[in-house]
Amino acid sequence: STSSSSALNMSRARRRRSSVKLVLLLGVIAASALLSATSCTQLSSPEVEGSGTVGELRMRWAQWRADGPRSYDYEIRRTCFCVIDVVTPAQVEVRDGHVVGARALNDGRALALDLFDPIDSLFAYAIDVARRGGPVEVRYNARFGHPTFLEVGTLANDAGVRFEVGAVEPRR
Repeated sequence: STSSSSALNMSRARRRRSSVKLVLLLGVIAASALLSATSCTQLSSPEVEGSGTVGELRMRWAQWRADGPRSYDYEIRRTCFCVIDVVTPAQVEVRDGHVVGARALNDGRALALDLFDPIDSLFAYAIDVARRGGPVEVRYNARFGHPTFLEVGTLANDAGVRFEVGAVEPRR
């Protein structure tokens, strides 16, 4: 009877410890979610499908210039038949409209600055191609107007490039 009582108490103590661990784990998860939600200043917003016309690109570029930051970081992924550093997914730092840093997302190594442009240059490139009658496929950030997806030219003919822009974060 004493050994069964002792076993019962040990079982209850194990369940209590497991419950405490579960509560602590849930608290850590909740705190992490709250911290990441409150510390994130990314310019996230739903995407809007675009037509890729010159007029629309100009309108969205004006929206970006009016509402978007002059200094920001962003992630870019490019798809093209290009050298490896061009298609390496990167974190790009833009300050006062100029690229001042670029690092590979996978290993953090520095990349050549001349391989990257501020978001404004994506608009200029797309407008130039659209004006000459080339294909432009685009999706925009609904709130700030910057492209989140931009395919210019024709990838299948080795005559195009796809840009995927994400994680745009304002900087000072």
